[in-house]
Amino acid sequence: TATTTVTVQDDADLELDADETVEITLSSPINGVLTSPTSHILAIEDNEPKPQTITFESLAGKTYGDIPFSLAATATSDLAVTYVSLNPAVATVNGNTVTIAGAGTATIRASQVGDAKFAPAEPIDRVLTVGKAPLTVTADDISRDEGTPNPALTFSYNGFANGDDAAVLDNPPAATTSADVESTPGDYPITLSAGNDDNYDLVLVNGVLTIIDPADRDGDDLPDAWELANFGNLDQNFAGDHDHDGYTNGEEYAAGTDPKDAESSPKVTIANVRV
Repeated sequence: TATTTVTVQDDADLELDADETVEITLSSPINGVLTSPTSHILAIEDNEPKPQTITFESLAGKTYGDIPFSLAATATSDLAVTYVSLNPAVATVNGNTVTIAGAGTATIRASQVGDAKFAPAEPIDRVLTVGKAPLTVTADDISRDEGTPNPALTFSYNGFANGDDAAVLDNPPAATTSADVESTPGDYPITLSAGNDDNYDLVLVNGVLTIIDPADRDGDDLPDAWELANFGNLDQNFAGDHDHDGYTNGEEYAAGTDPKDAESSPKVTIANVRV
């Protein structure tokens, strides 16, 4: 602020600039004689609000399920900046804290309304992009006996955020299999397909339906009853040679010999000679 000293007389015009402090010396004639001058300090203030601007950096992308984060815009007036989300379905703002509500885009507006000294700032908009969260859907492996209907095909989820569960999905996936009641023992794929959601990208993982021969539940091509009768358990398998006679358990089963007795082994015929 500049300080200026001027001397004026009655009826004199005085022009002053805003934000200037002046010392004024006044002299008034009485009966044609100037009185003793008096000095006064006069400060002139500019009451016109000053302009201000906002600095608001671009917003980094987020993913549905990310934790709340803070905004840090500033105004040249040093007055506090306020925020509002123009799409609360994607993000809400409380103070300077943003909470993600869904996937999509939301414009976050930073404002400063000014005060007696500063005019309102031009609002600044920044776009917040929120991506979908990955959600893994895995078909559950199941089994059934040959000749029976397929059980319910189920699947499990991994990756829900914000306390969500399967009930929030817009369209859950479907599970199918080619196996039917006529299918023979073996493994059949359980295939997941379709499914979508506004907040999740579904990652589908297929499963397996195993059809079991009731007579061979351990699936080693040896009847369970024969294994239990000969070994007392189901620990042996078709390719094993329990009695070490050079013949597999499967060969002993086919020949009807004792798989526990090396002297009881399948016979082969060479040139009509039984060996």
